[in-house]
This record gives sequence, C-alpha cells and structure tokens, in this order.
Amino acid sequence: MRRPHNPNGTNPMQNPNRTNRSYLKFIKYFVYFVCGILIIYSVVPWQVAGVAIGNAIVSLPLIKQLQTVPLLGLLISLIVWLLPNLMSVLLWGLTQLVEITPLLLHDPEIYDAVVKQLRTQQAAQPTDNSEVAKFQKKISHYLVDIFKNIGTYAALAYIAEVIVNVWYYLPYGNGWNDFVRDFAVWDASLIKWSDFFLMLGSIGIVEILILFMLNVHRLFRVITPRSERQA
Repeated sequence: MRRPHNPNGTNPMQNPNRTNRSYLKFIKYFVYFVCGILIIYSVVPWQVAGVAIGNAIVSLPLIKQLQTVPLLGLLISLIVWLLPNLMSVLLWGLTQLVEITPLLLHDPEIYDAVVKQLRTQQAAQPTDNSEVAKFQKKISHYLVDIFKNIGTYAALAYIAEVIVNVWYYLPYGNGWNDFVRDFAVWDASLIKWSDFFLMLGSIGIVEILILFMLNVHRLFRVITPRSERQA
C-alpha cells in the first residue's frame, strides 16, 4: 500500500505534539501521585491520636449499655468497630482542610470559584416556605463567616496539629517526665533531633506539597494549549 506523500518528509500518522502532551500529562499526574503518597506520612500521628480518642469514646458505659439493646446493639457494635480508625481519618482530614484553605484561597482560580459560590448562595431564589428561606439565610451567613475568619480557624488547626505531633513524637529525653521537668530550660543534649525534624516534617508536609502541586498546576496550565484546557 502506497503511503501518502508528505512534502516535509514526516509520517502523517505520527503527531509529535500529541506525544509530547501525553508525556507532560503523565509527568503531571505522576507528580500528583508521589505528593499524595508523601502526604500520607502526616496521617501517622493522627492515626494514633484518633484510635486513642475513638477507644475512649467506645469504652463509655453508655455505649456498652446500648450494645445490649436488640437490633440497635448491632449498629452500635458496627460503630464501635469503625470509630477508632474512622476518627483518625476525620480528625486528620478536617485539620488539614482548615490548614490548607488559606493557602488554596491565594490561587486566583480557587478564590474566584469560592466568591462565585458565595454570591450564588446569597442570591438564591426566594421561596414561599419560611423555614426553607430561614435555612438558606443561615447557610449563607455561615459560609461567609467561615470565609472571613478562615485565618483564625487555620491557626487553631495548627495548634491542634502541633499538640498531636508533640504528643506522638515527644522529641525530648525519655518521656513526658523529662519534658515537663525541663520545660523552663530544655537541655539541648536531650533533644532527639531525628524525631524533632520528623515532627516538623509531619506538621508542614501537607502545606508544602499542596503549594508545590498548585505551582505544578499553574506551570502545566501555561504550557498546555488553550484549546485543550477548554476541552
């Protein structure tokens, strides 16, 4: 079969630009995947804290009494089985979401999308149902309040993050007794520097990697043709 003539001497069945774009897309998602794996590192302290809190909740006398109730006891037993690990994920996820929100809002695309959503919520269509209207108004005010005070919420989340990581790593001496005894003036020779830097990494790794991924997103947005971005 005779191939079609190409005056440039290239094979019309091959598209170098498409191949390059495929490589770039693969690299972008590979970077996202690696960052996601590294982010899991910050879950470890929360996993221990969540299990401790979950076990404390399920060991309450009320929970044990509810387990003896027919049918309801089955549901309570399932919750008791799930709660410790589920608590870890919920605490970690909520804390990280609050911490990274101010960082995400610095991205123009995300900021514009949030403002648009808030305006849409505030401009919701009126309803004849007074209860529904009241609920819509409360939700709107609640979202605006979160948006305005997200910096305060993020600061509180960081405090919780530091407490959990110090509790988990405790990079000083042989335990809490040494930590409390030398609280006023810590002895540098008793600092466990490996645990100390692991603690710092656990506290800051999510924000660092999210910022990195945002920059990767901006980079690939610049080098991706407009036609493909709109597709």
